[in-house]
Amino acid sequence: ARADVSYFVRAWEEASSYKDRTMQRILREIFGTQIDWLNIMWIYRARHFFHQGPEVAAGMLIPIHYKLRREEHEQLLAAEQEEEFLQILANTSYYRGKDALVRIEDEISYHHVMGKMYRRVCRKYPFSIAPIFYYFYEKELETQHLTTALEGIRYQLPAKDIREMINIT
Repeated sequence: ARADVSYFVRAWEEASSYKDRTMQRILREIFGTQIDWLNIMWIYRARHFFHQGPEVAAGMLIPIHYKLRREEHEQLLAAEQEEEFLQILANTSYYRGKDALVRIEDEISYHHVMGKMYRRVCRKYPFSIAPIFYYFYEKELETQHLTTALEGIRYQLPAKDIREMINIT
């Protein structure tokens, strides 16, 4: 996890160093959204799967705030019950006025938010590097799906279960 933290801190600093304002905005939106969602998932998993205290969970987070404010981080860390966590998350800029979060633990929400963000950035900056970043993101997802399918075959899981794991119905 420390390697992830240093990678994102460095990427955030590099994004801020670009002289081209459009490139700065694109990189900040991409990395900022990813950082926020990784922090959300790490908080959720640390608190609800591993029953770690707020201090321990806070130590694993990337120390950057994009749309998720510092107070919201602290509230998510302090949430004792899953329902409370989801209620706090529903009031953040990522979900305000939208449907409540469904299945945070299996990364569906993360990929939904990231895909939506990439499409929005590509529409806003169509003649920039944004579509290339989106292409790489889609290729990364494709690689994850292939890996999941191959692992499912290796462990002789039923095809129906494999399809569910990679969200193909």
